[in-house]
Amino acid sequence: MAMEERHQQTGCHVPSKAYGIRVSHTNSEAGHPVTKDEVLGSAAPEIDSNVWPGSVQSWKPMTLRAPILGSVVAVSILLIVTLELLSSKSRQDGGVIFAGRMDDISAGQSFAYLYLPTIIAVAYSMLWSWVDLDAKRLEPYFQLSKPEGALAKSSLLLQYPVDFLALVPLKAARRRHWSVFCAGSAMMLIFWAITPLQSAIFATDTRALSHSLPIDSISPLLPPEDQTSLLDTGFMNDAYSILWLGKKLPAFTTRDFALQPFGLRTSDLSNQDNSNWTASTLLYSTQLSCAPADFAQQKDTTYTFSNRKNCTVSEIALTDERGGGHRYFFQYIGYYDSAEADYALEQPSCPPSASHNYLALWGDGATLTGTETYPNLTAMFCESSYYVQDVNATVNLPGFTVSAVSPTSSKRELSNDTFNITNFEYIIGTGASPLDIRRDYPNEVVLEQYPRLSEMSLVWPMSNMVGFALGNPNITIDKYSDPKLLQEGFESAHKLLFAMAVRQLTGPSTWSRVKLIGQQSTQLYTVFVIRAFAIAVEACLAVVAALALCLLYLSWKRTSNLCEDPASIAHVMSLLSDRASPADTLSNFDMATSIALEKHLQDMRYRITRQKENDTSVPKLEVLSHSSECKEKKLQSSQFKDLDQSYRPVRPLELKATIGLPLIFMLLAFIVIIVVLYIYTLLRSGMCSLDKLVVIELTKYVLYIGLPPPSQSAVGQQILLNYLPTAFATFLEPIWVVLNRILCIMHPFEVLRHGNAKKSCSLDLKYTSLPPPFVFWRAIRARHLVLASVCAITVLANPLVVTLSSLFEDKIVDVEQHAGFDQLYSPLFNQTRLTTLGQAAGAVITYKDHFYVAKTNISDGTALPPWVTQEFFFIPFGLKIAPNLGSNATYRAVTRGFGIDSKCRQFNSSRTGGLDHFSLSVDGSQFNASTSQLADDGRIVKCVVVATNASDVPNYPFGAMGPPSSGNSALEVVSSMYAVSSPIQPIKDQDFCKSLLLAGWVRASRSDQATTNFSSSLASGGHTISSSSMFMSCQPSLKTAEFIVTVDSTGQVLGTAQTGNFDTNAAKYLNANATFPYNQTSDLIGTANVRPSWHNDTFAPDWINYLIKRSTNSTAITDPNAPLPDFAPTAAIIQELHRRLFAILLGLNIHVLVSAPPNAQVSGIITSQAHRIFMSKTMFIISIVLLSLNVIVALLYYLRRPKTFLSRMPTTIASVIAFVAASRALAEMHGDCRRNGSEKSKLQPGNKAVHIPAAEPQPKELRFGFGKFIGTDGKPHVGIERHPLVVPLDLNALKSVGRRKGTGTSKSNILGQGKTVRRVEEGDSQPDELRTSPWKPVTLRSLGLGSLLAFTVLLVVVVVEAFREISSRDGGILFADSLDDLPGVRTFAYLYLPTIVAVTYGIAWAWVDLDVKRMEPYFQLSTPEGAIASDSMLLSYPHGFLPFVPIKAARRKHWAVVCSSMVTLLISWGITPFQNAAIGQKYLLHTEEARFLRSPGPIPLEQQLHVLSAEFFYTGDNIAWPKSRGPPFMTSKAAYDAARLETLTPHRSAHWSFPSREYSAKLEFVPGISQGHGNFTDGRGCFSSIPFGHESSFIASQYSLYQVDGICTIGGRLTFALVWLEERSPNDTVLPTALFCNPRHIFYDTNITTSPDGAILSATRTSPAQDMPLSKFNLTRFEQFMSMGKVPDGTKNVNFPVDRLPLAPQAMRFDTDAIVGYVIDLRPANHTEHISQSALQDNFEAAYNLLFVSAFHSLSSHSTGN
Repeated sequence: MAMEERHQQTGCHVPSKAYGIRVSHTNSEAGHPVTKDEVLGSAAPEIDSNVWPGSVQSWKPMTLRAPILGSVVAVSILLIVTLELLSSKSRQDGGVIFAGRMDDISAGQSFAYLYLPTIIAVAYSMLWSWVDLDAKRLEPYFQLSKPEGALAKSSLLLQYPVDFLALVPLKAARRRHWSVFCAGSAMMLIFWAITPLQSAIFATDTRALSHSLPIDSISPLLPPEDQTSLLDTGFMNDAYSILWLGKKLPAFTTRDFALQPFGLRTSDLSNQDNSNWTASTLLYSTQLSCAPADFAQQKDTTYTFSNRKNCTVSEIALTDERGGGHRYFFQYIGYYDSAEADYALEQPSCPPSASHNYLALWGDGATLTGTETYPNLTAMFCESSYYVQDVNATVNLPGFTVSAVSPTSSKRELSNDTFNITNFEYIIGTGASPLDIRRDYPNEVVLEQYPRLSEMSLVWPMSNMVGFALGNPNITIDKYSDPKLLQEGFESAHKLLFAMAVRQLTGPSTWSRVKLIGQQSTQLYTVFVIRAFAIAVEACLAVVAALALCLLYLSWKRTSNLCEDPASIAHVMSLLSDRASPADTLSNFDMATSIALEKHLQDMRYRITRQKENDTSVPKLEVLSHSSECKEKKLQSSQFKDLDQSYRPVRPLELKATIGLPLIFMLLAFIVIIVVLYIYTLLRSGMCSLDKLVVIELTKYVLYIGLPPPSQSAVGQQILLNYLPTAFATFLEPIWVVLNRILCIMHPFEVLRHGNAKKSCSLDLKYTSLPPPFVFWRAIRARHLVLASVCAITVLANPLVVTLSSLFEDKIVDVEQHAGFDQLYSPLFNQTRLTTLGQAAGAVITYKDHFYVAKTNISDGTALPPWVTQEFFFIPFGLKIAPNLGSNATYRAVTRGFGIDSKCRQFNSSRTGGLDHFSLSVDGSQFNASTSQLADDGRIVKCVVVATNASDVPNYPFGAMGPPSSGNSALEVVSSMYAVSSPIQPIKDQDFCKSLLLAGWVRASRSDQATTNFSSSLASGGHTISSSSMFMSCQPSLKTAEFIVTVDSTGQVLGTAQTGNFDTNAAKYLNANATFPYNQTSDLIGTANVRPSWHNDTFAPDWINYLIKRSTNSTAITDPNAPLPDFAPTAAIIQELHRRLFAILLGLNIHVLVSAPPNAQVSGIITSQAHRIFMSKTMFIISIVLLSLNVIVALLYYLRRPKTFLSRMPTTIASVIAFVAASRALAEMHGDCRRNGSEKSKLQPGNKAVHIPAAEPQPKELRFGFGKFIGTDGKPHVGIERHPLVVPLDLNALKSVGRRKGTGTSKSNILGQGKTVRRVEEGDSQPDELRTSPWKPVTLRSLGLGSLLAFTVLLVVVVVEAFREISSRDGGILFADSLDDLPGVRTFAYLYLPTIVAVTYGIAWAWVDLDVKRMEPYFQLSTPEGAIASDSMLLSYPHGFLPFVPIKAARRKHWAVVCSSMVTLLISWGITPFQNAAIGQKYLLHTEEARFLRSPGPIPLEQQLHVLSAEFFYTGDNIAWPKSRGPPFMTSKAAYDAARLETLTPHRSAHWSFPSREYSAKLEFVPGISQGHGNFTDGRGCFSSIPFGHESSFIASQYSLYQVDGICTIGGRLTFALVWLEERSPNDTVLPTALFCNPRHIFYDTNITTSPDGAILSATRTSPAQDMPLSKFNLTRFEQFMSMGKVPDGTKNVNFPVDRLPLAPQAMRFDTDAIVGYVIDLRPANHTEHISQSALQDNFEAAYNLLFVSAFHSLSSHSTGN
């Protein structure tokens, strides 16, 4: 009583008993705030009897307990240990993942270092975000659960979950809320440190790794006794290829020494790229010791040289055998003498003890004072020494190239017992092997280097060692006057040759087993750890682990008086006691702003305690004290004037457009940036397209592919390319978390705002207690789609982190820039020949450089000369070499390429008159070969294998080559040819024959009797030589076109692309009086080969056969025991070699081209390699999709954001309580915690489970709303109230009033603009404000039915009718050659879209039909008169069988059901099935006019003489025998004038119809009259005779006769005689059949239809037959060709055929005419029946027509008109 009185004195009434505690207030006079001790007293507070006594089990979320927080600590420590282990491994091994190339890294490994760290970081952040959320949202409850309670500003007014992430730790630290501080600080570290930094932990580089390697094989030198026969000049060829042709050094060799090879027998070298092997081995080396020589010139101008020891040589003449004018005398004289050596030291005055000496001479002819007198002559004697040494050698795989050598012993002299030094020095001194044994041709002849030295003004002859010395690129020829440099030059040559010789004497045949331990070092693509980033992440993880431990400790010490998770509004309401609670103090704050609420409540103290109710413990929120001055009376008296009672609905800052628009624009800007960057990385300007390269006017414009690296340092690049994109993604996540949190908080109020909300859908929603991934599923189940979308995009922020962290890739790519190159040469050949070395050296030097190039290219894969490919030589253009482009720069431009098309023809021994001839002499020691060919001018030129002036070929011009040995022998012939002298054009004939290349192979067997498997036999001296041969002649022709050529800085061709058609007109590319080089190519190939000889081994006797062996990797071509090579595959190889050698010859002799005009340029592109940044296509697509979803959801979020109707955000407990404080709904929440757990067991004091009986079931489910209501205090309020006691707010009124600046909506305005608000009690009827119009489903409203009606009209009237009209007018709506040609969209449109539309239409109407049927009972019941049960409550239309529903409904007059059911029937059983038949497909003939360009027909008559050749025979043969369709615009019976469309049609199946002319022939036949002795006549003066036999009848036992001859002219046309004698059985006498025919050549005007490729489909004649004018077609020439099978030489009928074709596939047993091959195909199948005259007539007419139209077509095809 005293306390109550004292409060009454201060004007404040505080019912302390109702609060259940003793409350002490601050002395009003002192004005000090209440302290903890003042509240609780010196002892424990006195607890009311209603409060549960004893200890209470404290509820805490799982996330703040040991299992979760301990797991976080354990995972953090595990990640730290893992990173440290990976860092340690990376430091020790050089990386953590290794592969030979980037592409070799497995998908699992790529996933492990590219994506797994980000996935772990994202999962780690998701786990901690749940911990962080629970720590923040439960902090007020932990504060209120303290015994002394907590001030409102530290509890009820806290809103950590919606505070910005970076500010939370600062606010928590100021309030000393250390749990929130720990959780928030850890969340910041995870979001903005660990997640971005982890993407930069791993980087890639190329590093070397080593491990031990067991070596089990070595390859020692061959025994010395075998070295003499096995060491030949091949090693000199190899050295020449290395020095001059760019060949790579062989395995285990350098230019200075050779190593003994080592390796593994079972090693697979396919995956050993970039590996190094190190092992102990032997090193073989040599060196020269040189000293000046004493020399003196003798009176005869020779010199004497002495080494001042034991060697003096005399009579050394320094003579220039090519004549004067050459400046430098350069010579290397070896010891041993040979026929191949020009000089030698081997003289009596120089004994064998000096055999290791060499004499090196150099003189400058510029100071020549007399004949062969060199005043400044440099002369040195050099002595060679050879050594072997133990070393540790390192070689690179897979080529085993030497990279490092480390000696392990001193040098030891190499003895002659180990290496045959004498043999080696003999070969390098003389250029030949000391043994005269057969080898492959290149290895048994002296190496010819002079073509490489010809431009150095050297006195000839010189030793091969001079060429090797001059191959040193570091010393020019004039510097060799220095004795030191002279010694250095020859020593380098000596070392290289010795290394090549050692390599030739070691190899696979000498492998032996050993046991050595080596080392393997592999250059691998490595993924390694960047230590700086690893330490940073480890430090952050350690801090997070420490913070997690602190949070666990704090959580363990804290007490919570909650019985379950306070996750919903209902749970907050259940904390308010119905006896005395904070609701009484907050009931007047329902419309207060957050600032006003905080201002008046911040110093009030509250506490949550457990109170006893119905034998259980429930948490309740109590007020412990007010502020220092109680203001309740003041508030009542001032009518809330101190509070801002004007109702101003607020919207959170995050929901305002000021935040939403920048967020959306930021996302759009980021999308635009990465899209632009992606497009920029793929940028290739149209100026780069190859088809436009010819016409480009180039500018100084650089084309970048990719992005330049933003930084040169690895750390800086990782920051810019990995950290910043990841940081952007991690920055988005907290933004979406805040937006998601606000929506979770607002969603229950948004549901309540609409009123009539279920408790489970509003007050019981638990969105705020879960992180977004778990909220998503609850929102989906509740159909809260906007919230679900926001939750999904919040979760997808984590994959966005992954994709953005892996978005950029660093690659080395090609960068292009335009440039203008100098044009060096014109596409014209001058008068100079390819080479004149032979003439210059007195025909002693044979040009072989093209063979050396081809040999190294085929055998070793070395590059061809600059500007040369295997088929073409390309005109060079000047390269602009810039240092900044790097060595890998390439240059691309358009230039012309020259090549040849070599056509090979097999010798045919059956050609009449010996036109193709090969024969052996009787003993096989000589042979003869010749051929007759048609020259370009139509003349016949006879070509032989040697030059001769005789009118005929000598019998055996090759002279003695020796007979074949016993057994099988082989002979190969490769030679150029020479013309038999002709008085007409001898020079032209020689050029023609020299262009031919003769190649032949002969197999022979010399034995005592003939061998049956050979084609001919010759007997001589008691022996029989049986032989078979295969010869061919190959003739080249020009093939040139323009190409886009890509070369490197040395001119090596890297790629080509042809841009135009081939041009075969050689005359266009010849300067005056020039001949095309291909006429010289065959001569250079043939003359380089030796005279053929028989052999019984497989060595190649010439260059061509050697190259064939290397190309095929087989010795079959020269194997005497192998069968003759087949013509077709052998000809293909010869042709390929012919083309390759021609291109090489042009590349080596570019002087044959005419120089280009000054300042001529060609446009091109320079391509160089550079580091560029690319964007992963997959990650780019995923990132764009995710960012686009971010934009879409952001737009959806701000367009569908919650309405502005709350006076403050319910982000604090106090704000929520103020909305419900005056509500009757509090009474419904009384004991709600117990009811929610009525079926559960609650933990009670003493850890005993107490069963709480369930409450009585309520008659109906309660519903709630947010709006205006009359509170329990009888005053109007705005907040949450039971339905129907609440009236929804008028949002329009709020908006209109809220727009007035500085004004709000007063409580009276909110509650009815001054109207009296009727108090609604619980049993009252529904207020007028809540009355609504009758409800109908949307499907039965105008919106639903109107939409269906509009869709029906659109579909039927517009779409279907429009398509029907188009189909009727055009014959269809989609057109294509075939169904496969229809694009996917169009195929979908006509195959699937109608069905989809019909099904969708049916689904939509099914919804309408369902609503009509299920609502019909309610509509019947809603009629004023009601309805009987059978017409309402007993109806079951939705379950009735569809066809019966309309009938039942019609009987009951339920017309709505009748209409909907009938429509459903029509759709289901009419429209949907029939729509498939509405669209069909068929083939139509679509006709339209087109403009054609017609060919003018055959070429002019004067040109036909040179063009008409045997080509038309081949055309006819292709049609007659393979039965092919033939060329375009031609059938087997007629030829037509060609035409083509001016604009080509894209349709493959299109047919062209146009007027043309048909050309054919008609034949008049007259039976032949026999006159005996094989003579026949036609009775009109024409005669024919059989070429053998003397009687009109004869026996045909072995032969068949088929002959066609033109015998006479009748009426200006040639008459043909046909003689036919069929093969019969022996002694069977038959008579030949004979016919005479006179052809008539005619034409018709015709309309023809063709396919686009010219195939004749139909022809309709529009005029009668007309004779072909003589000016149209050279009939005389054609008929002569038909008669003689030849091209006539002028008017003279010479007696040999030219361009004779192979006959038809049936073997003719007698020489016959070519046309017979076409006639014979149609003879009777039964050979015993004599062919009838009518059959012969029909067959000949068909054959004649076929050949006539073929000839006509061949002349038309040469036409150049359009």
